[in-house]
Amino acid sequence: MTELLRKIDDASRLEQFEIYLEIFTKCFNQRDMKIFTYFDEFLLKWQEFLSFEKKPNKQVRNLISKDFELFFRFIRASNNLDAFNKFLPVFLDNEKYLSNYFYLANIYDYFGYLMWLKHDIKAGVDYLLKALDIANKHCKPNELPGRYTNLGYLYEVVGDLSKAEYYYNEGLDFALKFNSINALKLAYNAMGRLYIGKNLFDKAIEYFEDSLSLYDREKDVDKVTVINNLAMCYRAIDDNKRAKTLYESLDKEWLLQKDPELYFSVQTNLGNILSTYKDFKQAEEKFLKSLDFAEKVKALDQVISIYISLGNLYNSTDRKEQGIEILEKALHLSIESKNHRKLKSIYADFADIYIEQNEYELALSYIEKLIEIAEEVNNSAFQIETLKKQAFCYEKLKDYKKACTCYNKLYKMQAQVEEEKKAKMRKDELKLVGKSKRKHFIFQGNDSLISRELSAKIGTNLIGKDPAMQTLINKVLLASSNCDASILIRGESGTGKDIIARIIHYSSLRKEHPFIAVNSGSFSPGIVNSALFGHKKGAFTGAVTDHVGYFEAAKGGTIFMDEIGEMPQDIQIALLRVLEDKKVLPIGSTKAIPVNFRLISATNVDINEEVKQGKLRLDFLNRINTVEINVPALRERKDDIPVLVEAFLDEISLKMKIKKPKFSISALRTLMSYDFPGNVRELRNMIENLMIFNDKKEITPDDIYNLSLKLHTSIDASNNLPTLNLEVLEKNAIIRAMKDSNNVKTSAAKLLGITPYALHRRIVKYGLV
Repeated sequence: MTELLRKIDDASRLEQFEIYLEIFTKCFNQRDMKIFTYFDEFLLKWQEFLSFEKKPNKQVRNLISKDFELFFRFIRASNNLDAFNKFLPVFLDNEKYLSNYFYLANIYDYFGYLMWLKHDIKAGVDYLLKALDIANKHCKPNELPGRYTNLGYLYEVVGDLSKAEYYYNEGLDFALKFNSINALKLAYNAMGRLYIGKNLFDKAIEYFEDSLSLYDREKDVDKVTVINNLAMCYRAIDDNKRAKTLYESLDKEWLLQKDPELYFSVQTNLGNILSTYKDFKQAEEKFLKSLDFAEKVKALDQVISIYISLGNLYNSTDRKEQGIEILEKALHLSIESKNHRKLKSIYADFADIYIEQNEYELALSYIEKLIEIAEEVNNSAFQIETLKKQAFCYEKLKDYKKACTCYNKLYKMQAQVEEEKKAKMRKDELKLVGKSKRKHFIFQGNDSLISRELSAKIGTNLIGKDPAMQTLINKVLLASSNCDASILIRGESGTGKDIIARIIHYSSLRKEHPFIAVNSGSFSPGIVNSALFGHKKGAFTGAVTDHVGYFEAAKGGTIFMDEIGEMPQDIQIALLRVLEDKKVLPIGSTKAIPVNFRLISATNVDINEEVKQGKLRLDFLNRINTVEINVPALRERKDDIPVLVEAFLDEISLKMKIKKPKFSISALRTLMSYDFPGNVRELRNMIENLMIFNDKKEITPDDIYNLSLKLHTSIDASNNLPTLNLEVLEKNAIIRAMKDSNNVKTSAAKLLGITPYALHRRIVKYGLV
């Protein structure tokens, strides 16, 4: 450090700020409190610089951003509120000079946490929302992976689990859409903690186990945090043996050096396990050592946790008076810090203590406080658990009227929770909603597999809920993370291969560069070389100007070549050379031009058969097929038909400026029985035609059958071979409906979406009596 300080006087102003960055880095790594003295000196140098340079350039502002970010990271890591209060005004005075969005978002993120420490929840939320806004607008997906989960954590610690869950789910969606491992770790950990708060420990264990599988390094502080939480869950479900095994697997000496606060948190939890084994002496030693550390570093949350553990330990022995005294200390600190999560735990402990001592009126005073918290944070599971205790106490006091009122509330809430579960299942499974007499399909909302931002960039949405589509999008987002790998998309016509190509491009680091779509099947022999590689003026008759080819025009972006199987063999050879050398030679030029692009190809033919027939070169196929993605046909994901229909109804009714028509259940069943050889494109065309040729407010099977005469495809409700004969279609539909309804005409008519009288006329017409 001395040598670095000596360099400052001889360095230029820019070099001085770089040296201070090195000093702050050393201080941060060594937890050296001298950083505050050095920062004061740095500020003097910075003010001197501003006195002669009113508008610092981008390089200087970027460097200053790094210095401020590292300094406030130190304050956040050390929970030093005195330093935060002192230097916050300094930041606000210099905020306008911090131009690097990444570092600025980090600083706001630290402020959110520090404001929470100051019990100013509103200011904490405001700063975290600022960080989130900057991150989403200006930062890459792999930067600030905790942009959503940090905000959720603030709500979690104050006990607002519904808001915490909202942001944790946003964080999970963000991680999955952008294939961010770091964001996924944070999201899994957050969801695990959330389920601990809901007392759903089995669910929490699933998330923590998933998170643990993502860590590669053996010695990783974040991994230890997951193990710590996982062990707490096992302790909560009385699997103390597994919890103890997890704690004992940790390298304690390494952890003490690396993160003392986490080390003592682990020691506290290990003490809780020792308490369950009735090893009270050793447990107390661990609690007291951890308490001494937590008080020294002013880790208030940890101090409260240790008080709770000590209080429960003493209440398990003959030191109950001392236990209540320590729990009251924890209660005072929790009220002062507005820590609802700890308050919930302490009130529950007091309630249990007084129930055990048959002091039911005292127990009820704490239970009432618990109910207030449960209602405030809208935690149904916790409310039910607390109502059970309340009813029990009233029974013991022989106040049966109040006990009965509690049980009524309890049963009503249990029924509501059960109904909510069923509603969620219905939504997840896209069931028909309503009574059995309902004639129209009630859509549950379309399921987008990509973010709104990505949808806007590619100009469309990717709709689906079938597991095959979820597997597809996961592979697509994974493929997008490798910006250089050549990708081959395989799938039938109409499955949306071009949409997949655009998603890959706009999810990758190449998204700021061009996306150029080329139809390989449309090339004519005379122009293909010019179109792909470009030409110089005068290279051939008609070449009146220089022409830039597709590869050169890509400029760091993506070239999407559809129908790659139609590519002429001589062009395959030329393209193979371009892929290997990353250079193109325009027609009429002697100088090769370097090109930078990623190739995405697509085909709807059997490429292996194309290779066998000699139409496609094997070496060319191997070069374009580093990653292969198969898009499922619509018949392989029929559960997606309802959500696709809804999306197309919304889109087309908006475009045509008409009211969205209703869709009868029987019409939807008719669509579901068809295999759609033209896939999603055919389904969309069909919905558009139904809306153009049908001016009714309702779409029925008859409308679909009538449309079959206008389209080149037809739907055969009897599952026989397709036919274009409308009478055959109608006759087969009636036979199928009568068979499905056991020859009950009223039921068959309902299936067909027509009246029994209309059905009778058709039965007579076709001689089906």
